[in-house]
Amino acid sequence: MGTGRTVAVIGTVNPEIMTGPVSAIPEWGTQAETPRTELVYAGSAPRVAFPLRALGHEVSVFGVVGNDSFGDGCLRELRLRDIDIDGVEQLDGQRTASCIAIVRDDAQRTYISDTAILDKCDEAFLRRHLERLATFDYVLLTGLFAISGLTMAAVLAAFSKMRASGTTTLLDTGWHMQGWPQPVLDELYDLLPETDFILPNAEEMAKMANAEAAPEIVLHALRRNGARDIFLKLGRLGAACLVEDELVITPAVPITPTNTTAAGECFNAGVLHGLVKGMSPSAVLDFANRLAAHYVAEGEYRRVD
Repeated sequence: MGTGRTVAVIGTVNPEIMTGPVSAIPEWGTQAETPRTELVYAGSAPRVAFPLRALGHEVSVFGVVGNDSFGDGCLRELRLRDIDIDGVEQLDGQRTASCIAIVRDDAQRTYISDTAILDKCDEAFLRRHLERLATFDYVLLTGLFAISGLTMAAVLAAFSKMRASGTTTLLDTGWHMQGWPQPVLDELYDLLPETDFILPNAEEMAKMANAEAAPEIVLHALRRNGARDIFLKLGRLGAACLVEDELVITPAVPITPTNTTAAGECFNAGVLHGLVKGMSPSAVLDFANRLAAHYVAEGEYRRVD
């Protein structure tokens, strides 16, 4: 087991302008009204860290922000939650990433992002923090494909060293915006053996496994492509996992969704919570599924308390 804080999360750290719900995106040159807009200092890493901290875990965030008001706001929000930010680099002359999230009236959402700074979250960044990362019990890298500076080869090298030190590695790649070409899949398959748990959603899983089928089929297909253990988000259909030889499928919690933004990050936080607590795979899956459902139904943008 690691000797540092229990959980570390590597990912984007950025403000999100949340607006909605709206029935449709307006045509160019027109406008639409929205009942609510909120500036949330979050990003993929804080979106996991917030519920983990609310659940009582010591958690550290790793990422990059600019030396600007957005970066200051992100760091202030993390400090307010007593989340460790020693792994967040604030860079002079750089503009903090940002995201506009538009929520539809059926709780689905779309994003427009400014991610130029993320090329600074690169292999050199991982090397600078690798010694400390290797002291954690669990390290999650979330939103890999959104972090332009990181290559899967760099993550492979870092995960290999972390696992050699006893760290459990977790990965949520996010969606690949260039259409999941075969070279990307080949690199991912090389990375999977050094990833203890991969945490895709159904659409990502279909691309990774090169199969669109029932959950038990795609889970075993990804296992054949090198995956170790898998927790799969199925949205309205619930969730599934394949951990060692145990396959578990759980239905969705019956709720009325208000906003699905960060539901996946809440699910990931639930998985980490269950693993830290030593739960069985079925109990981990059930808790993660319920935590994400709570967030989606609650309608609060910021965090789970």
